Amino acid sequence: MPPPKIQTYHCHCTTLLLASTHTLTTLPRRTTSSSPDIILPLPSSPPAPSEDPLPPSGYTLLLALTKDNKAVIIRREDGFEKRVLYRCERCRVVIGYEIVGLGQGQGEKMDVDGEGEEGEYRGQVMYLLPGGILGTSVMGGNWKGKRIGEEDVDIRSGGVAVFE
Repeated sequence: MPPPKIQTYHCHCTTLLLASTHTLTTLPRRTTSSSPDIILPLPSSPPAPSEDPLPPSGYTLLLALTKDNKAVIIRREDGFEKRVLYRCERCRVVIGYEIVGLGQGQGEKMDVDGEGEEGEYRGQVMYLLPGGILGTSVMGGNWKGKRIGEEDVDIRSGGVAVFE
């Protein structure tokens, strides 16, 4: 079996944010939200040296992301949601979030192993805001030299997915 291809993703300020065996455009989106947030499965614990191959669900390494200490409460059409935000360490733009109270016991419906079958993933997940990150391959494109603010990563229905 060939080694998995590792994708790298950056903030608009060019900071390397994460490396993953997942291609973000193929990951499932959150269906209970009005915004098309990408569901990124995270490893449940730090990797231990082993001879075993990567898990079928893939692997993601968070690099320059800072997790906020305080949660924010979001009002939604079906109630409230408590989120902890992840920000770029350099420019502090919000890149994603995790939902507080969604423990390991609750799962997200998603195609875990890339085989086209939707199963329930019971590990930790992070929800990525699609406009907040760039694939490494498009780093020098339209964003070169442009200052990015919070309003530039606003999620709009039907918006563009992660730039790859």
